[in-house]
Amino acid sequence: MKLQTPNKKSATQALVMGASTGIGVALGRGSNEFYPASKQTSGIAKIATSFAMMALLASVKGDDHLSAAIKGGTAGIAGEKLIGGISDLLVDQKVIETTANDNDAKKFLLRALDVKDCGCSSTNSTTNTKRLILPSLNYAQEFSPIQMQEDMQGVFTASQFV
Repeated sequence: MKLQTPNKKSATQALVMGASTGIGVALGRGSNEFYPASKQTSGIAKIATSFAMMALLASVKGDDHLSAAIKGGTAGIAGEKLIGGISDLLVDQKVIETTANDNDAKKFLLRALDVKDCGCSSTNSTTNTKRLILPSLNYAQEFSPIQMQEDMQGVFTASQFV
């Protein structure tokens, strides 16, 4: 492998390949809804899809932008499906199980394999989710406060909505 100074053509090809790979990964994630609910079945189907995409990738010839875009897109889909299929099979066979005291290396592996409900990042955890609520600029000037009743200590209900 030799490194060279990038020129306009190689930079454009890299940009097309990188962008289409990202789009391919997004398309691969978006298509997960169409796979069976069973982890065992969906894992095998995703790996089969990955190999089909790799076969398509190997059959594309040419150095033009369209070829680079097709190669990048199929590589993105193939990679996402391969990781997703392996993840589904490992979770189904209970090879990977999450615990509360997982070390950082295992948390990294779980995030890399996109294992849901691992508690290893704030995006998968609903307990740390905070919503940003912005004030409305078109609020009603006149309003009546909601009448609240305390049923138990610290538990309130709105009597007009019950």
